[in-house]
Amino acid sequence: MVGRVAGRPYYDADWNFHLDASGEYVFRPNINANGIPGVSRTTLNFQDRPEDRAADQNRLISTGNLSSSNANVYGGEAAINWRNLLVQGGYYQIGDTQSNCRVNQRPV
Repeated sequence: MVGRVAGRPYYDADWNFHLDASGEYVFRPNINANGIPGVSRTTLNFQDRPEDRAADQNRLISTGNLSSSNANVYGGEAAINWRNLLVQGGYYQIGDTQSNCRVNQRPV
């Protein structure tokens, strides 16, 4: 499930104010047929590429398959500008609930 709410609660000739909140939730991760039933059959993989994907197709980071029962992402951002001055910021939290793994199978 994915959701996003964005708005511009105030603006005039000199000022502009923007707010945004978004979130995602994974109810059922992919099923990995090679995994151990009840332990590592449902997996998630978190990975990302550079913003300029035309120049570089390599992945910056990848966790590999994580044994997970669900995951979520939520966060928001705010921006304000006055004439040519812009200030903006954002925060995102990524959560992963790992399946019941044996100690030696849990990712490090």
